[in-house]
Amino acid sequence: MRGLNKKQKDMLVFYYRNNPNNYNVHPALLEAIENVNWYETAHNDIQNYYADLKIQAKVNEQYNSDYAKFKRGEL
Repeated sequence: MRGLNKKQKDMLVFYYRNNPNNYNVHPALLEAIENVNWYETAHNDIQNYYADLKIQAKVNEQYNSDYAKFKRGEL
């Protein structure tokens, strides 16, 4: 299995930062990312990486919540 290269990941991170509420990657962007470095499982890797970005953002949000800081004794 091949992985996404840095340029593809940067494109996804930029898209996520500007559109954090989108459920999926826009089809036009998906095609542009695949054109950078196409391989058989590129589509799935793009969707998985985008889902990982959303999950990591949620984890960071929960870790930095006031309740979590209170439980850790930071407040």
